[in-house]
Amino acid sequence: MVLKTLFLLLCAAVPIALGAGDTPAADGKKADPPARVGNGVKESALTTITLQPKAEARLGIKTAPVKLEKVQQTRVYGGEVMVPKGRTITVSAPITGTVTALPSAGFPAPGSRVTQGQPMVRLLAALISEREVLTASERISLEKMRADLETARVQATGEEAVAKVQQDAARVALDRARHLHKQDIGSVKAVDEAQAELELAAARQKAAGAQSEMLASMIADLEKGKPSALTILSPLNGVIQDVQVSESQAVASAAPLFQIVGDSPLWIRVPVYVGDLQRIDPQAVARIRGLADPAGAPSRVAKPVVAPPSGNPNAATVDLFFEIDNADGSLRPGERLTAIVPLGETRESRTVAWSAVLHDIHGGTWVYENTQPHVFVRRRVAVLRVIAGQAILARGPAVGSSVVITGAAELFGIEFGVGK
Repeated sequence: MVLKTLFLLLCAAVPIALGAGDTPAADGKKADPPARVGNGVKESALTTITLQPKAEARLGIKTAPVKLEKVQQTRVYGGEVMVPKGRTITVSAPITGTVTALPSAGFPAPGSRVTQGQPMVRLLAALISEREVLTASERISLEKMRADLETARVQATGEEAVAKVQQDAARVALDRARHLHKQDIGSVKAVDEAQAELELAAARQKAAGAQSEMLASMIADLEKGKPSALTILSPLNGVIQDVQVSESQAVASAAPLFQIVGDSPLWIRVPVYVGDLQRIDPQAVARIRGLADPAGAPSRVAKPVVAPPSGNPNAATVDLFFEIDNADGSLRPGERLTAIVPLGETRESRTVAWSAVLHDIHGGTWVYENTQPHVFVRRRVAVLRVIAGQAILARGPAVGSSVVITGAAELFGIEFGVGK
């Protein structure tokens, strides 16, 4: 009985399967399939361009082979811009006086950007009575003002001397870096860093010298009974975070005036999963980009720095810190960025010049392969990432294939009817 039931079920299933489009014709021949694709052509066969030799020369077509290179592996993390500790400076009044705005500029406001040595406000020294015989309180005020000026001048002179020593040391370091570079031992990066240190020390010495001369002039005016005004300068490049006085306000010596936050250089805090920590190269520089920057957009170099250890046990992450130059002021504390952190391992990958890669309207990536003399075929590629102008490919033409690195956009225009 069971065998009979199974036989009936199989007989009923045969017509159902045949009804899907494979029902035999009456004459015994195989029926037409349920769907038919006409003019089936491979994708590469639709994108072949043949140029005349003169046209190729006019377009300036240049090619280069697809290479197989050892590429350092990277990880992409999110980073946060932050101000390094110790970069917040409070500017205080060196003497007793009245705070006034500069004639050429308004009174500083929070959020204003200042540069090192930039005049911020003027401090008018407290006036002394013109009587021949001074009262006890006036004599005390006069002596206190003279003492404050002398203290500020000695401090400025000491800062000038320290800056001079730093400048001499930086000049020696620069000469040594240049000598090593000529012998192919040192790097261009070391020369640039030494040059920057020398220029920074020279700027510090110049600013301290100007402050010392100004204070000496004020002391001379005070001895003559004509107290003058002191111009308060910014001690560093940064942004005014807090203003603690108002215009025409009388302040005592050592009273706080402004709080300035140095925003160059800044730090990038990068939370890293603890499982990746051992794979990361601690000495390699990171590449920093904006969150909305497309692949191949210019990135910025951030050097690793030593910072107090920190992390988030709930997320199983520890923080790495990188220092980045912000002389142009484009980065803001608290901003989120993309950090491309190198690993301590390499892998062989196919690479082509980033200039060879094209994007279609759907976001697809392509290159033009030079298959024969004056013949170019558009090939699809998958780009993993872009490093220093080189596109790392996950898929694309074989190693050794010749691709167009200059003139690819012109070929793209010719293919779609917009070129000449």
